[in-house]
This record gives sequence, structure tokens and C-alpha cells, in this order.
Amino acid sequence: MRSLPASKKAKSVDREASSPEERPRRGRPDPLGDLFLDVQRTADRLMRGLEEALRPTRVTPVQYLVLRSLRRAGAIGMPSNQIVREMTTHDPDMTRLLDKLESRGIIERQRDRDDRRIYRVSLTRSGARLLKNLTKLTRELHREQFNTISRRQALALTRMLDRVNEAPIPDLTQDE
Repeated sequence: MRSLPASKKAKSVDREASSPEERPRRGRPDPLGDLFLDVQRTADRLMRGLEEALRPTRVTPVQYLVLRSLRRAGAIGMPSNQIVREMTTHDPDMTRLLDKLESRGIIERQRDRDDRRIYRVSLTRSGARLLKNLTKLTRELHREQFNTISRRQALALTRMLDRVNEAPIPDLTQDE
């Protein structure tokens, strides 16, 4: 059996270090910066899993998130500007995204009865069936993605992330 040179052994060990305590650190500790990067890395990894799972359905993750929001709105639908506020990612062209879903018969848009400037968006029957199938698919995906944590840990993490999301976003561009 061949032995790795000392420099290659060190690199191999560095790549295997996965938990924050095991990762080599240089310079001053930055736990909040590290947390930010870990959350970003995790979000990216989870989103790539969702993209892969949804690929055969021809539904993008952003479209799926729109459909989930519309399910919560029920039959009365939701104003398109509210959909934008509920998104997890910034999509500057919500109109085009809704156009694609409408052309596939997944959603429908109607003018609001009280305010004609507002369009209410809702799922069609076909869209509701599609979302039901997507929900089965994504539940299994999420079971796999989060299989290393308990239900109690998942709920605790959700509560912590909710607290982070409730904090105001600081405007660091203003002069003091």
C-alpha cells in the first residue's frame, strides 16, 4: 500500500473536515461571517437538489415557489405583488414568469373586483393537480435532504431562521 506524501495528506484531511469546529481557520474568528457563508452554502445545496428533482416536470424552483404561495391563497387568489413579496429569491420579471405559467394552463389571472389595477392570480384545476404531484416529490426530497436532523432540531432551526428573518435589514449605505 502506497503512502501519500505529507503535503497531500494534509490537503486530504482539510477536504474531509466538514463541521465548523473541524475546519481550519486563519486570522481572527468571524462566527457570524462563517454562519452567513454556511447558510448560503446550505441554501445553494438545497436549491440544487430541488432543481434536479423538478427537472423532469418542466417546472423551475421559482415557478414551484409561486405555486406553493398560490395554494395558500386558495380560490380567491393572490395579488401578483404579494407573490413577489413571498418569494425566497428576487425575480425581477414576475410578469414573464406568470405569463409562462398561464400559457401552460397552470394559473389564471383576473382583475380584482374592488381595484381594477390589481390582478389576482390563482391556480387552475390543472395547476392544483400539478402542485399535488410536486408536493409528493418535494416531500420525499426534503426527507432525504434533512435526514441527518431530527424533527425537533428541524423545528428549532426553523424558529431560529424565522428570528433572523424578522430582524430589520440594515441600510449600511447611509452616512452617519
